[in-house]
Amino acid sequence: MGYIDLSKMKQEYVGDEDILLELISILLTTYKEKMSTLEEGIKSRNLNDIEMFSHNLKGTFSNFHAEAVSNGFKEIEFMVKDNNVEGLDDKFKALEAVIEDVVVELNNIKSDLEQKKD
Repeated sequence: MGYIDLSKMKQEYVGDEDILLELISILLTTYKEKMSTLEEGIKSRNLNDIEMFSHNLKGTFSNFHAEAVSNGFKEIEFMVKDNNVEGLDDKFKALEAVIEDVVVELNNIKSDLEQKKD
């Protein structure tokens, strides 16, 4: 079982597969830079960057019903709002591993959608 709730995602984008394909493509081309900026923010304890990029990434991954990831970013966002930076590094590292699995899932979904278009 993967991290993406495929039934919810398919239900949300039924008839809008082109939009889903575009959203996946955008995520795949932008997430690494956002993650890098978030990691730098965590290392430097730049709370504004941490809050902004964790909020952005939370929304991005929620588009695909990847709840474990979006909830992880939500936790980081709330930690920063509470001025609690203890454990941010560990939480970020754990999310990185999960995100790599989600990216594999998204690449597979993208391939399937592209094959259906042909």
